[in-house]
This record gives sequence, structure tokens and C-alpha cells, in this order.
Amino acid sequence: DLAAILSASADAHRRGLLHGDLHLGNLLVDRGQIVFLDLQRARFLPWVPGFLRRWELGYLAYSLGDPLPAGLASVRFWRDRRAQTHWRSRSRRCLAESGGFTAFELEGQKGFRRRDSDEARLRSLLASLEGQAPFKDAAKTRLFRLDASVVKQHARERDARAAWLGGNGLEARGISTATALAWVGRSLVMEDAGPTLD
Repeated sequence: DLAAILSASADAHRRGLLHGDLHLGNLLVDRGQIVFLDLQRARFLPWVPGFLRRWELGYLAYSLGDPLPAGLASVRFWRDRRAQTHWRSRSRRCLAESGGFTAFELEGQKGFRRRDSDEARLRSLLASLEGQAPFKDAAKTRLFRLDASVVKQHARERDARAAWLGGNGLEARGISTATALAWVGRSLVMEDAGPTLD
């Protein structure tokens, strides 16, 4: 249906409609006709400038995934910008109460954890670090492997926070990584991804 979607979008743009949130979830094909849904961000303009047309089609292209269809090759830049905006937004969610993350506090230290991770298990895991020998002890980090998890203790809290944000940022971008389960104080808890390469 891409040809019909592009034709309907071009017609809407000619008529001065900028959808504002054009993606596959906001389109319906009804007997060969394209129906635009979810129009609360729509704007009607005297004309839709070319860069806004490309910007909107870039959003559509992002919703299609890879590979980029030849009919949308001219909006690659805008598709990539949309991807970066989406990734940043998804990454920042790990630092706020959201559907997937919640605040986590342990002995006065604050952080966040995934809602789907077992809070009692995380607390027990972090409490059991006392007296454990790390499998890697470097100048700024210590790594522990316990109960199918890896705990990375950083020298500074801001480094642990950056690692938490980075791990969730990689996951939001679809890059394979050991899933970050929780961050509190200087500690980051991750799923054990297997043997570590030296």
C-alpha cells in the first residue's frame, strides 16, 4: 500500500494538511482508500513547505523499518533524525517513573530499576556483595558475577548512572547488550550475558 499512502500524503500536503504524527499506526486502508487517523497534532497551513513534507515522510519512513523503500529514499535524512529523537526519548525514560521503570532506593542511595525485575531479588543480590571477590577489579570498576547477574560497582555514582543510561540507550537502538536491570548509587546490575572477553 506504499504507493497509495504516498499518493494520499502528497494530496494532503497539496491541500495544506500536515498530519504531525504520520506513521503506519495512524493510517487505515479502507477499500483501497487511505484514511488518516489520530489527527490531534494536525495543522492546516496555506501551503506545506518542502522541508515539512520531507520531515513528515521521514516519520512515515521510520515506522516502516529497514530497508528504506526506494520511494522514500529522498527522506533518509529525516528518517534518521526521527530515529535519533526516538532513541533519545526511549533512553531517557529509564531515568523517570514510567511504564517500564521505577525509582529504586537502597540504604539511602537512589537510582532506578526495571519494573519487570524482582525488587527483592535485586536487594538481596546487592546485599550479598559484601565479602564477595570480584571477577574483575580495575582502578575505577569492580565486576561481580552472582545469581545469573553481573554487578558493576563504579568509582563514582555519575559513572554508574551513565552506564545505566547507556545500556538502556543501546537497547532502545536495537543493539544487543546485557540488559541493565537496576542502577542504585555506584552499582549497576545487569543480566549475565556470558563469558567476558579479555
